[in-house]
Amino acid sequence: MNTLYTSTWERGRKDAVDAFFMATPVFFVMEEKGHRRAQAGGRKIDQPIEMDENDTVGFIKKGGTVSTSDTDPLTQLYYSWKYLAGGITRFKADDLMNRGDRRIINMVDTKLKNLKKSMKTVMETALLGSGAGDDINGFGNLITTDGTTSDIGGIGTTEFARWANQYKASSGASDAGYLETDLDELYMNCSDSLTDPPDLFITDEATWRYYKQACRTYFMTEEKLDLGGFKNVVYEGGALVPSKQCTAGYWYMINTDYFYVVYDPSADFEMTQWKEPVNQVGDQYAQILWVGNLIVSRRDRHGVLYGIT
Repeated sequence: MNTLYTSTWERGRKDAVDAFFMATPVFFVMEEKGHRRAQAGGRKIDQPIEMDENDTVGFIKKGGTVSTSDTDPLTQLYYSWKYLAGGITRFKADDLMNRGDRRIINMVDTKLKNLKKSMKTVMETALLGSGAGDDINGFGNLITTDGTTSDIGGIGTTEFARWANQYKASSGASDAGYLETDLDELYMNCSDSLTDPPDLFITDEATWRYYKQACRTYFMTEEKLDLGGFKNVVYEGGALVPSKQCTAGYWYMINTDYFYVVYDPSADFEMTQWKEPVNQVGDQYAQILWVGNLIVSRRDRHGVLYGIT
């Protein structure tokens, strides 16, 4: 029976991993861009970023010189590993009641599918969360309503001004036209004069429905992007998607070029050995483990509008 559980998981593990990271719009876009990357081991997840300009660059006159001073624009970010785990238990009584090939296979499939679904839900919730405790980083701590969160990747905004994300409080009611003007301002701030704009937008369901209806009313259309089957409408050429986990009245602007999901390939939804609990005769349990984190390499290209009404 142990072998059946393990082999069933291993046979479907690649499909499960692919499906897992295609289950949210953010992960879908990063998967499509090749931004889910492996890092084997290490005390921390490391990510280089450019913090300074090359100060040897400038105009020169005839016979002028160029400085040979060394410039090192790179600084290293360090993120903590996070651990997502879920358990599956086999009771001896269930094994006895489900004897027979078909019953056993059905029981195994049901338990493993339930575990995969539960892990996906936890990850999806954490993605829009604050990165508190043992959770992976979420937009709540990587894209904040004051732009500053201490020690993101080991760097603070006092050390590097561009390490602050963009943010804006809502100016007033959406039906009075404030939503459009607030979004335009935030979008321009995130985009560096439109040269490097956000490409993914996430908001709560009520705000999403309001914007969707506005598209129908004012533009007589409801343009969508091919986003792996996820519901979306287009905002500034990118996909706006609704999320149950998004804080009410929030609209995140995300440039996915600067987000990555980093994982340890030795713990990419791997199943542990089966173990027997103390004092439980014949019962056994195993865990599925994923090790990684959501990281950002540049924060000033993202923003959040909050307090939308």
